[in-house]
Amino acid sequence: MADRNGPLIPNIDIARPRPYLPRLLKHLFHPVFAFALICAVGCNPNGESASGKRKKERQKTAVVEQRDISFSISVAGEIGPAEQVSVRPEVNGRISELPVDIGDKVKSGDLLFALDDKDLQIELETRRTEIASANLEIRKAKQELDVADQEVELDLRRDSITRAKLEQQKAKDDHARNKILFDDELISKEVMQSVESAYELAKNAVLQAERNLQLSQERFRKAKERARTNYELATNAVLKAQRNLELTQDRLSETRIVAPFDCTVLTRSISAVGQAVSGSGGFNSGTEVMTIANLNEMIIDAHVNQADITRLSADMEVDVAVEAVIGLTVKGRVERIAPKATVRSGIKGFGARILLISVDARIQPGMTAKISIPVVSAENALSVPLAAVFTEQEGRYVYVVVDGVYEQRAVEVGVSDYRFAEILSGLNAGETVSLEMPGEDAEVKEMPAEKDKGKRG
Repeated sequence: MADRNGPLIPNIDIARPRPYLPRLLKHLFHPVFAFALICAVGCNPNGESASGKRKKERQKTAVVEQRDISFSISVAGEIGPAEQVSVRPEVNGRISELPVDIGDKVKSGDLLFALDDKDLQIELETRRTEIASANLEIRKAKQELDVADQEVELDLRRDSITRAKLEQQKAKDDHARNKILFDDELISKEVMQSVESAYELAKNAVLQAERNLQLSQERFRKAKERARTNYELATNAVLKAQRNLELTQDRLSETRIVAPFDCTVLTRSISAVGQAVSGSGGFNSGTEVMTIANLNEMIIDAHVNQADITRLSADMEVDVAVEAVIGLTVKGRVERIAPKATVRSGIKGFGARILLISVDARIQPGMTAKISIPVVSAENALSVPLAAVFTEQEGRYVYVVVDGVYEQRAVEVGVSDYRFAEILSGLNAGETVSLEMPGEDAEVKEMPAEKDKGKRG
């Protein structure tokens, strides 16, 4: 037998029926009522009322039987797709292609709509021209850098210094040799002065060659820096042109919007080709062209009362009845429950997302569904109809019918739904119970007072 920690009986007041015969007799003598009654009887030769023919005689007794009883609460929710996307363009433009309409089924990767891309095609060619020009500049700068790296002029200057130093050494040797001869008065003063002048000129030539090398090195350094700067600028220009080309290509690819998954078109706000739309990067988040959804996976967003949320848990299976399709009940699985309560329509509760395990083709987004949350249940339980159980302050009891005698008997009630109640004690299978209070002329065997007191004790 299943768990019985929940409410034993739903919120149905099982009370002793009030006597209605005096009021009926009071109205029976009303002239209008009496006239209608005479006409009804007169029109029927058998004296049977018309409503009596249409209605079956109400059942007055029932047999105690064993059956499965389950009690659940219902929560209303709205069915919607698990995946729904608002399709908006990322760039501004005009609609050039619109091949799908409301209700069309689209495969993943198929075209939903396209924007006019003539301006972007022109821009794409411009970007490619910029890249070609930048590549020419970088090749020119590379050549200049290669020339600057050769250091031809510096090599020439170094050779000049080497030759000047050789000439200086030769002049120095001549000067030393002639100085000895001059001191021995073997050469004239004029010859000595000529040797000294040649030596001074050789020294000055070395100094001039060294200054020329320094000047060439400075020019070379500046030229090399200039060539390197030009090369870097040309390289940056190429990179910038390539980035601009990639941005243009991205914008061009964004003019063709394809389905991200197998879907169905739910709405389409654009009426015709040629209508201007704004991109999602704008201040108004762009123009919604259409909405798409995957109708193969449907969910229900329900708001469960805080008093009932503890009966739900993740991965729990529930029964879902679709109101729009009479008799259709499918299985659902609780995917997640909101961790925080919210107030909806004045009722505090928790949001619950329920995935439909099997989606019937007749189920459409927006339909209302009722989710049955199991509360308590009992299998193969001894049971009677709820109408057979009467309640007083002393407890619950039934009337067992034995050979026309009504025996009042106390019972213990367990699990119940909206039709039957489980009887834990007081009855046996096969006994007959009354579904209404015994009449005034019926023979009733009431419970002994001592038994009642013992039960209350």
